[in-house]
Formats: sequence, C-alpha cells, structure tokens
Amino acid sequence: PLLPITTDDPVPGDLALAVGAVDVDVGARRRAVAIHNDHAAAIELTSCAATGTFAVTSTCPLTLAAGADAALDVAFDPDAVGAATGTLTITGAGFATGAIALPLTGTGIDQQVTLSTSVLEFPATYRWPITAPRATARLRNDAATPLVIGSLL
Repeated sequence: PLLPITTDDPVPGDLALAVGAVDVDVGARRRAVAIHNDHAAAIELTSCAATGTFAVTSTCPLTLAAGADAALDVAFDPDAVGAATGTLTITGAGFATGAIALPLTGTGIDQQVTLSTSVLEFPATYRWPITAPRATARLRNDAATPLVIGSLL
C-alpha cells in the first residue's frame, strides 16, 4: 500500500498491509510499504518498528525529500498456525501526531506437501518417431488447508 505522510499524519482507516499466508516451516515473506512525503520539506523517519512476528528489514532512520517516495520492507515470519496481527510504527521529526501506525496482518499455515520422487527418470529419446517420453510424480497435500500452486516449470 501507499502510505502518505501528510501534515496531519493520520493513517486512513482502511489502509493496512496484508502479507497473506506463510508456511511456518519455510521462513519469512517480505512485502513493501511505499511511503510518500506530502510535506513541503524533507522529513526524517527516526524509527521504524514492527510488533508481533513482523519485522522491518529496511534501513531506518532515513531522510525523505519533499514529494519523494521510499519503500519499507516488512517481513512476516509466523511461529504458529493461525491469524497474526501486528503494527508498523513509524516516528519522525515534524510528524503532527508523533507517529504513524499501520496495521499488519498475516496467517501462519502448515503445509504438509510431499512429492513422490525427487528425481524423474526419462527413458532414452530418439529423434524419430517424435514421441515425448513420460515420467510421473505425484504431489500430495496432507494439510487441512488447500494448496495453491502458482506455476509449474
């Protein structure tokens, strides 16, 4: 999401960063929060911190020129299955409210996926006749949640 820093510094009520589902055994997923300085002068972001199982992985403090944009990376590394919430808090010199708080959400899942083989053996292939050899691997999802496959290569 785009987080505007204005002279009033409120965060719109419908603005939040939803990281999505992350396997508890895989590691962190990162998402970027775009920050835009609507002030007429540069501002100093003096502190950027996240609560819960969320962490800020970008460099902070930083100076943001008037009208400029910057990205803050937030990582979600769940330690349990289920919904997780946190808050990204950004403080800075000249903020009208002292700090900006952005709600963070994510879900820890436990995918239990197995592949029937780690190597596919294809038979020898000849140029004529043109017949594509086949090899089979089975993917099994033993988790209570659906497995979403983004692509197969």
